[in-house]
Amino acid sequence: MQNRKIAFRAWDRKNKKWVTDVDLSNSNVMTIRQTKDGFRFLNEKESDFDFVQFTGLLDSKGREIYEGDFVRNPSNVIWWIEWQEDKGRWTYRCGGIAEQPYGKTYFGLTYSSAIKMEILGNRFSNPELLNK
Repeated sequence: MQNRKIAFRAWDRKNKKWVTDVDLSNSNVMTIRQTKDGFRFLNEKESDFDFVQFTGLLDSKGREIYEGDFVRNPSNVIWWIEWQEDKGRWTYRCGGIAEQPYGKTYFGLTYSSAIKMEILGNRFSNPELLNK
């Protein structure tokens, strides 16, 4: 049995940068390891951070795909990665993010679809992609 990597990263709204070494310490608190300042304990609801989860999949260049990432498929269509709660799955979708050829469509994110995609950015550090 293969273990699946569970990983998070956090967008620091105040400093406009990613904190990539994020660890769940319990169900209510996330620990963010800072290189200079040691450990900081933050409650997600009271913090200046937005947390996103790794999907467990890599793009065509071997980069980790996280929720909120924008990816482009071989047909040059831009998709947005998100968790679809009612289906219990990671999805890629277009529609609702400018005009896309497929309308508001959701597809299950799988290994075979992910390896054909390329990460362009994400909704935090590249909000201009919302309009592409």
